[in-house]
Amino acid sequence: MNESWREVAADIESRIEADIRQDAMGEEVELRHGEEATTTLANRLYAHVGRDVTLILGGDPLRVRLEECAEEWLAGATATGLTIARLCAIDAVVNLPVAVEARPGVARKLGLTSGLRRYADGRFIACRTREGLHTGVLARVGRDFIDVDTPSGCTCINLQAIPRVDLRD
Repeated sequence: MNESWREVAADIESRIEADIRQDAMGEEVELRHGEEATTTLANRLYAHVGRDVTLILGGDPLRVRLEECAEEWLAGATATGLTIARLCAIDAVVNLPVAVEARPGVARKLGLTSGLRRYADGRFIACRTREGLHTGVLARVGRDFIDVDTPSGCTCINLQAIPRVDLRD
């Protein structure tokens, strides 16, 4: 009789351990889902600064070596120069690894104008907008516009219309 109680106790103990393991696995899945729900594209891209990624912008692939990534934009080297792209204009990122790294400090909050001032001041640019391409020299970066000096005069472009700016040295 004593042996049968040991078997019952062992069975109960193994069931309790199995329930504890199952609960722990469920909590782990919930934690992972919670973390994924707060992950941003900017955080995933920032984790890959210094590496090559392929962006799909306007249906076209663009291979970029990421140089910087903020919440609203990224900057990266392409085969022809440098590009600054709004994250909201990126349709997809091909084969982006799952790694995540939140950008520390205030730099992650900098808007597109900060990137343009930093990278494009006085450079020749090809500014893509929803309606076409504007090429010239970046003359001014305002709060919600840029001025591009072209041979035919100055073109003032609304920042909201810009998915991408390509820069040449």
